[in-house]
Amino acid sequence: MSYVSYNEYDLVWDHKRYIEAVEQNHGKTLLTKLVIPQETKHRLKRALESNWIDVDDIFPDLPGLVMRMQKQRQEGFDYYTTERANWNKST
Repeated sequence: MSYVSYNEYDLVWDHKRYIEAVEQNHGKTLLTKLVIPQETKHRLKRALESNWIDVDDIFPDLPGLVMRMQKQRQEGFDYYTTERANWNKST
């Protein structure tokens, strides 16, 4: 399904085509693609996290919310797994 909208209140399914259409209409480039080298990604992620920048700050939409919830769920599992292992060692 390909739907391009020129109305800011319409639902946009194909973001790439929508952005291209907006850029063409306004004669401006809205986005610049940044390629982050693989060896730099871990350091960049740590720097963002240390400055309290999370996935939902970068992607403030439904997929970003899902990514945050998945991360929190995994952190919860990791915490309880560690706590349970420590508890078992102490008994």
